[in-house]
Amino acid sequence: MNNNKRQRATAAVAVAGPPLATTKPKLQSAASLLEKGGNEDDDAEVETTSGGEAKVFTLKAYLAKMRDFATYDPAVQTELFWHTLQLHLVETGGTGSKQVFSNRVKVLPALTAADYERISVLRKRLYSPPNAADPETHKLNKLAPLLKAYFGTACKPKLVHPVNSVPGSPSKLERGSPFIVAVTLNTARVVSMFEELKRLGTSKAQILKLYSHRTPASEQVKYLKADVRVVVGTPARLTRLASSGALSLARCELLIVDCFRDTKEWSVLTNAEVRDEIMVFWSQIAAPHVLGTGPAAAGAHTKIIFF
Repeated sequence: MNNNKRQRATAAVAVAGPPLATTKPKLQSAASLLEKGGNEDDDAEVETTSGGEAKVFTLKAYLAKMRDFATYDPAVQTELFWHTLQLHLVETGGTGSKQVFSNRVKVLPALTAADYERISVLRKRLYSPPNAADPETHKLNKLAPLLKAYFGTACKPKLVHPVNSVPGSPSKLERGSPFIVAVTLNTARVVSMFEELKRLGTSKAQILKLYSHRTPASEQVKYLKADVRVVVGTPARLTRLASSGALSLARCELLIVDCFRDTKEWSVLTNAEVRDEIMVFWSQIAAPHVLGTGPAAAGAHTKIIFF
């Protein structure tokens, strides 16, 4: 391994944002781990035990581990999700700007005690549907029935009826503040999820499709001023609208992270570009409402489901 590759593999990144510790996690030398387990051209995974040790994955091994993410036990999901956040920080240097790293080796920083604390909180905020280990549970035509079962008798009042009939909700219209926010891979999947979510009985005007393809954000801002109950969108557009104040998670009770894989087997957590976007959405927009941390937090009131 030449010096440039060694420097890139051992780069440390600052952990920033409300859901993470403010300390800089120490990275174990990727070079030493690779010497024990192979080299950059190997497909084998090199991994130490958890609990503070750095982990090194080849790209193939990492993608294989994330393939059936939605069917995993909640304890596994939450820790893997946090490692995915760390992978995003490694790739962007903690700044959101792309760094030049090997396209074969991914270095995951050690998780701190504060990270495991957040993971524990996240696990409590995770909704795992019945039979979650069965891939059939995560097919698109099962989404509307799953949500009806989740909300129970409150489903129609919250997702269908006029806003002043919602128990505990102010009579004043909550503009741009849906009860459900779903984040998914691309425009085509947004449209498919939109069609499925209409089965809840929610009107077209109460469900919004939010994506950037041929649709200016200014037009979507206008729609968000209506009585929106459900929003489904791509992470970049959701982040943009939430950052501008047009979209709010203040009333959101359920965040759906759609783990659908496209024909190339990419998902929101494995496609490098979209993974970066969803991690920005998580850190800046969603985490305060799910974990109850950060300056924008008003207590944890949003649950998360990996569908």
